[in-house]
Amino acid sequence: GTLVLAGSNANTLTGTVAVNEGTLVLAKSYNGFGVPAIVGPLTIGNDAGGQNSDIVKVLYSNEIGQFGPTAAVISAVTVTSSGLLAWRICALV
Repeated sequence: GTLVLAGSNANTLTGTVAVNEGTLVLAKSYNGFGVPAIVGPLTIGNDAGGQNSDIVKVLYSNEIGQFGPTAAVISAVTVTSSGLLAWRICALV
């Protein structure tokens, strides 16, 4: 299935987000700009289910990590053999 993380407020979960089945769509924005949807580590896939069976689609910039007026912290992203990270410019989105 597909889970859409949307809205205009930043996500405050700092723990690891693991996508082990299906699709997670990051669609958090405010006035057309992305806001943090994933602020902790992100793991895409669990090496089961075949190639590209676990997908994260990113629709806006700045959705992975924490961004402030003077600094940015990019979250660790791990993509396994069954995972796919698709940005808005990709044909899959």
